[in-house]
Amino acid sequence: MIKNRKTLVLLVILLIFAIGLTGCSSSSGSKKYIVTITTKVIDNTTGKVVQTATTKTASGKQGSTSGGITKFTLDGNKEYTFISSAPYYVTNKKRVRIGKENIVITIKLSQEEGKILGRVTDEGGSGLKGATVSLVELNKKTETNSDGTFKFIEVPITGATYTLEVNKSGYGKRTLANLEIPTGENKKDVGKIVLSNNPGILSGKITDPTGSALNGVNVSIVELGRTKTTDYSGNFEFEVLPGTYSLEFTNSDYQKVTREETVQSDKTTFVSIEMTPKPGQISGIVLDNYGVPINDVQVSILGANKQTKTLSNGHFLLEDVPPGNYTLEFIHPQFQIYNVTADVKRAQETNLGNIMLQEKTGMLTGRVLEDSTGNPIANVNVEIQETGVSTSTNSNGYYTFNNLRIGTYKLQISAVNYSTEEVSNVVVKENSVTSLNDVRLIKDPATILGNVKDSLTGASLENVTVTVNETGDSFKTNTTGSFKIENLKSATYSLTLTFANYYSKTISSIYCGPDSTTNLGTIQLDPKPVKITGVTTPGATIEIQETGDSVTVDSTGSFVFTGLNPGTYTINITKSNYRSKTKSLETKPGQTYDLGDLTLSPLPGSIVGSSNADTITIKETGQTLSNTASTFKFDNLQPGDYTLEFTRPNYQTKSINITVDPNQITDIGTVTLDPIPSTIKGYVDSSLTDVEIKLIETAEIKTLANGGYFEFSNLEPGAYNIEFRKTSYYIKTITKDIVPNEVIDLGTITLNPKPGKIVGSTNADTVKIKETGQTVTVTNGSFTLDKVKPGSYTLRFTKTNYYPKEISVTVNPNTVIDVGTTNLNPMAGTIQGYLNNSADVVLVQENKVKYSQSGYFSFNNLLPGDYIVKVAKSNYYPKAFNITVQPEGTIDLGSININQVLPGALVSPRYEYITDSLYVGTSQSNTKSFNAQSTIISYSMKARADWSGSPSNTSHSYARILDNSNNELVELAASGDDIEHTKSGTLNITPGTFIMECIGGWNADNPTYAEVDVDYYNDYAPPKINTNKTWANSAVSHTISITFDDVNTQESGFNKAKYKITNSIQEPSFYDNYDGSDITLNNPGTWYIHIKAYDNVGNQSYKVIGPFIVN
Repeated sequence: MIKNRKTLVLLVILLIFAIGLTGCSSSSGSKKYIVTITTKVIDNTTGKVVQTATTKTASGKQGSTSGGITKFTLDGNKEYTFISSAPYYVTNKKRVRIGKENIVITIKLSQEEGKILGRVTDEGGSGLKGATVSLVELNKKTETNSDGTFKFIEVPITGATYTLEVNKSGYGKRTLANLEIPTGENKKDVGKIVLSNNPGILSGKITDPTGSALNGVNVSIVELGRTKTTDYSGNFEFEVLPGTYSLEFTNSDYQKVTREETVQSDKTTFVSIEMTPKPGQISGIVLDNYGVPINDVQVSILGANKQTKTLSNGHFLLEDVPPGNYTLEFIHPQFQIYNVTADVKRAQETNLGNIMLQEKTGMLTGRVLEDSTGNPIANVNVEIQETGVSTSTNSNGYYTFNNLRIGTYKLQISAVNYSTEEVSNVVVKENSVTSLNDVRLIKDPATILGNVKDSLTGASLENVTVTVNETGDSFKTNTTGSFKIENLKSATYSLTLTFANYYSKTISSIYCGPDSTTNLGTIQLDPKPVKITGVTTPGATIEIQETGDSVTVDSTGSFVFTGLNPGTYTINITKSNYRSKTKSLETKPGQTYDLGDLTLSPLPGSIVGSSNADTITIKETGQTLSNTASTFKFDNLQPGDYTLEFTRPNYQTKSINITVDPNQITDIGTVTLDPIPSTIKGYVDSSLTDVEIKLIETAEIKTLANGGYFEFSNLEPGAYNIEFRKTSYYIKTITKDIVPNEVIDLGTITLNPKPGKIVGSTNADTVKIKETGQTVTVTNGSFTLDKVKPGSYTLRFTKTNYYPKEISVTVNPNTVIDVGTTNLNPMAGTIQGYLNNSADVVLVQENKVKYSQSGYFSFNNLLPGDYIVKVAKSNYYPKAFNITVQPEGTIDLGSININQVLPGALVSPRYEYITDSLYVGTSQSNTKSFNAQSTIISYSMKARADWSGSPSNTSHSYARILDNSNNELVELAASGDDIEHTKSGTLNITPGTFIMECIGGWNADNPTYAEVDVDYYNDYAPPKINTNKTWANSAVSHTISITFDDVNTQESGFNKAKYKITNSIQEPSFYDNYDGSDITLNNPGTWYIHIKAYDNVGNQSYKVIGPFIVN
């Protein structure tokens, strides 16, 4: 039955579907890693994407390209070579190892570059030197060589044209336009460019193949950019400068012609050109009897190898047809062959309009019966689905289609209150009758409806197979999971639902009455479980995030999860010291998903250690460290086995093998390289006998009886001391630092005999051997000159301000010579002057005073040196003279005036001596302030008071010295005894302002008074700054001690100090307070210390010491 044929078709479809599913399932077991690789091609100069670039693999595999970006679907874990190219670019290849991930690969293309060259000549063909040739578009210029040649290099090949301009004084300008460098050739030789002021004529005539003149042809000189059109006779003419030109001849009806011609000065060059007409086209539309377009009709030109086929709209087009008359033939399997003629004109389309083909036809007949009774059914509609043509059965159930176009059709047969049936693969042949088997329709058919969904997700299931077990007919659910089974006889049925990767389900006892519809509602299918497998690093833990299921893989690295519901899962793979991986997966029922190789990448490890090597290299990776310190470290090393090579010049190379574990620091300890041994050699002067040579560090000894060569070999690097000994000679020690593989030649060694010694006593400061310059300082009247070589010498005794003395002495080896006592006589000097008025003259250093001196004075027998002479008188400002007495010199101070009316300023004194007093008489009182800048005040006081005989009437007198706060420092009191009381002494003070106070008692019969006299100094001398060092050479640190001196009685006393450490000798603007501690310099650099000191009256001194070099 035809109905069974329908069932068979459904079964075949199911079988194919099942085979496809099985194939998919079986292929998953050998699943490869498929990755998407994207290549992006960019310009090497601009970095922009090359839009016209294409990329393919070396094996020829093409990808999907758009705008210079190509996507490939490739097998992972392989190596590929990608080849990128683009017009006007140099092809580039890139070899890449592809892993398991999608990546983007950038490939750079360099633009093609070429040359433009030629030769500039005069009309005689001789090269012109010094002509200027300009490449206009690139703004480049060059000059021709001695033979007239020129060349532009690195000219981009872009498809654009270039223009050359040629100039030379005395010649006409030449312009060559539309120059293009052909791609692939990389150069454009413009040939000879003739410069001249006399043009030539370029003319010609253009004809067609019959010899007829062609009017309206465009003639262009490419290099000049000039164009003319031929006249009615086909002629053209140009006046141009001499040279070789490219000519182009174009016309819309004729094919383009190019020609190269050379023009000479004052001559005519004539060319004849024949142009071939452009071909035409033939077009039209092919229709059937009903005016419907016919697709796939073969249209051929008889006698010519040219054909095409019609499109779905019946159109056809034959191109590149030479002008002429042709016969076209139209062939289609379902239509009669048809011929038509066509006249083709040059460069024109010949449209044949509509071409009507006659169909090839046959007859189709058949009969429709009722299934249960076998009776014919009238008025059944029979429709040909491909054409929509239909007919109805007669009273005997027959139907007939006459003049039906031959072909294969499908019929749909339907009637009211009957089932609908289809008949496929109905073949109608030319001029024949096709009779079909009877088709049976079911009276009042029943219908079963239902909807199939996933039991877990509730999603509708499409393409579920629903089989009616009693008939064997099968149906498919639609996109909403619904199915509809029609044309069923009244009966009880059972349905079996099957779907790939779901468990089958059978629904029984479904009763269907006549003309009934049974809706089974929602039918749920249970999905088969999912299986997930894969391979990863042994010992890794794989966890399904959504379920919490986890497993730790064994040494094989394989893992499997079974019994999982379909859905989306996130699989996390972790292992200590390895980089984790996460894989998201959407699963479908009953599928096995092989995640493939999910091997984890170990975290990198490190290698550390110490070595005396200069360079450490990992041989497998080439990674190198310069070992500037004793320790080294290699980071970011992939776990594995490595060989480390340790090298250092003049040391023996050493290699060690090491295994790096993931995320671990492998300490290889200390690797020490052994130096290549060194040698120390030399020659002992032959005049020396019995010399013993000892290498201290090895205790090796060599003895040379009569001098000569010696050598110490096989020495390790380091410092060595070579000691040379001979009786009665000084021991000589030479220190050498040896580096590996070094030979040190000490040269010729000589030894010095042991010296003698000179001793004696003297009042001199120094004793010097004139011949050698050896000098000693005399200590406590004695001196010793050690290590004096044997021989005769002159000793010179000196002392500042004393007459020197010389004596002769002979020194014998190892002998002490005592020269006895040698005393020097001093050089005496004198200070003298004349006082115009009486005053005290004090020679401070000698503590000599001439009181109330007037007229001439002198100080005699003075040693040379600095002195201060102070001239003071009560109530007068003193004077001080700083004097330097030269040996045997006389310093005359001249006439000195001490005059109270003068302001009393010292002439460059160090100290100013001040005398002041206060006196009051009977019943008087007074105070007087004075400013003392020294640390001592000398004072004398007098006081007397009258006595009346009665204690209640006793008179009192007082003399006092107070400080500026009226605190009493010293007091003298007299109480009515008529006796003069006195007091004198000194006060140790801090410089400042002080007050003399005198109070006189009342007077009865005898005098009453009080008096205070004070002597002090005003200090103009700044403090002295003393340091233990004034400079120091390179060292790791320096310690500097600073002291200050301002303690003389004339001075005000040290107050404070400041300092600043700088790297310049220039005085700084700002200082730090100095607390008296030693200053330690230990920061690398060159330093200076600036010091300022202040006394209690503001005098200041400044000193800079340095440099101090700290390394």
